[in-house]
Amino acid sequence: KEEKREGGRQEDKRSGGEKGGGKTELIKLILGQIIEKADQALVIIDPKGDRGLLDAVYKITVKCGRERDFKYFTLSHPTKSDTLNLFANHLRSNDIADRIRSSISVGQSDFSNPFLNYNWMVVHATADLMLLCRIRVTTESLYKYVVTAKKELYEIATREYKNSPSKTAKEVLAKSMAHFKSKILDHDPSHFEKMVASLIPVLTVLGRGEIGRLLSPDVASIQWGDTIKNRRIVFISLPAMIDDFSTSAVGRLFVGDLVAHIGQLYAYNHVLMPVWLHVEEWYSVAFGKWVDVLNKARAAGVQASLSMQTSADITAALKKEITAQILTNTANKIFLRTPELELANEFSELFGEVMVPKRVVTRSINSALDKTDNLFKSGMSERLDMVPIPLVSPTMLTTLPRGEGFIQTQGFPPIKMRFPLLDTSGVAADSFFNRLNPEVPLSTAELEEEAAEKLMGEQMSLEMEEEGDGSEPDEQPDDPLAGFVGLSEEDFQK
Repeated sequence: KEEKREGGRQEDKRSGGEKGGGKTELIKLILGQIIEKADQALVIIDPKGDRGLLDAVYKITVKCGRERDFKYFTLSHPTKSDTLNLFANHLRSNDIADRIRSSISVGQSDFSNPFLNYNWMVVHATADLMLLCRIRVTTESLYKYVVTAKKELYEIATREYKNSPSKTAKEVLAKSMAHFKSKILDHDPSHFEKMVASLIPVLTVLGRGEIGRLLSPDVASIQWGDTIKNRRIVFISLPAMIDDFSTSAVGRLFVGDLVAHIGQLYAYNHVLMPVWLHVEEWYSVAFGKWVDVLNKARAAGVQASLSMQTSADITAALKKEITAQILTNTANKIFLRTPELELANEFSELFGEVMVPKRVVTRSINSALDKTDNLFKSGMSERLDMVPIPLVSPTMLTTLPRGEGFIQTQGFPPIKMRFPLLDTSGVAADSFFNRLNPEVPLSTAELEEEAAEKLMGEQMSLEMEEEGDGSEPDEQPDDPLAGFVGLSEEDFQK
C-alpha cells in the first residue's frame, strides 16, 4: 500500500541496517529523487569513499542534465578534487577555536580537560591576532603561525600597530598582542610543546602538503553561498579506511563551516535556503556539534539524513548522553535488517505494546479407582485473555529480507516498506572518473563550450597584440560567434 506523509521531507532521517541489507540501494533512491527535483542543494559526506555511490550519484546527475552543478572533493585524489576553505564562514576567532577543538582526538571530549582548553586558547589567540592583522585564516596559515612562525606573526602585528591611524584599533590590537605574547611567546618552549601535543597533529595533517593546498586555496571552487543559491550537488569523499585521523578532522570541520554559513543566512538575512545533508557511515565524523545540527539547524533549512550500521558505532565515538540526544532528535527512522538485538529492541520500543486476545484451553484427567463404575474422569475449560505484545517485535527486524524495512515517521504507526533492487550487472558502468580522463570524448555541449572559449581566447590574444604594436586595432564584433553568422547548422558544428 502506498503511504503519503505530509511534511515528511522536512524532518531529519536516520537509516540503520547491517551490511548487505540494501542500505546503499535505498540511499541511492532517496538521493536520486532530490537530484531530480532540483529544489534544494545536496551535500553528501562519504567517509568510506564508496566509488559505487559516487558513480551512482554522478550518473543520476548527468541523466538529469545537472552535470555542471556537480562538485567533488576528495583527499584521496588531490589533483582531481575541487578546493574548499574550512574556515571561510566564521564570525569571531572563537568560532575557529571551537571547530579545531572538536577535531582534536585526545581520547575524550570533556571540555574541562586542561590540555583541551589550552589548545583552544592557543588557536583563539592566534586566530584573533591574524584577523586583526587582516591575515586570511586557512589551515595552512593557522599551522604556520601556531607551529613554525609565532614570532613572525607578532612582528606583523607590531607593524600593523605602528601603521594603524585609529586609536580604537590600536587599543584592540594591543590587547590581542599582549594576550598572544603572555600565553604563547613567553611560555616555556618545552612545556608549550607538551601542552599542544594533541593540537599539533591536527594542524599538521590539515595545513601541510596536498591536503593543506586543497583546504587553503586563494579562491575555493566550492563555496557555500554559490552551492546553496544555485542548488548544487557537492560530494565529499574521505578515505576513512586509509586515514581515519584526517577523515574525522576534515569531516567535522566541513560540517561546522556549512552549518555556520547557513546559520548566518538565517540569523542576519532571514533567508531560508533548504539544504539536504546526507552522511554515510555517520559515526566516522560524529561529534557533539551534531546535536545543534539536528536540533537547531533544521529551523534554518538543513535536512539531515544519517546512515549507519549499528547504534554501537555512535556510542564508541560519543558519550552515551550525547548519543541519546542525537538519536532522539532524528524524527524519521528507517530500519533495515540488522543483526544487533539492541538496535532491534530500540525500534520495537518506539511503538510500545498492543493488547491481543490469547485463547487459553486447559484439560484435566483424574483417576477414580474408588468407584467401580468409572476408572477415571476428565474435564476441559476455555478462556480468552488479553495480553500485551510488541507492535513490531525485534525478531521481525532481525529476519527481514534484503530490500525490505520498517519506517517510523513523525508519530505515525510503523510503515512496512519494500524498495526495488535493480540488477545492473549487465549495464555498462558510467564512472565519474571517466569524466576526468582526457581519453574519454567530451559531450556535444562541452565541445561547443570549449570551441567558444577557444575562439574568445584567440580574439583576446589578437587584441593584445594589436595594442602592443601601437597600430589602430580593427573593430571586433561584440559577439565572439559573429563570424559564424550565415553558416549552416552542420558547418557551424564542424
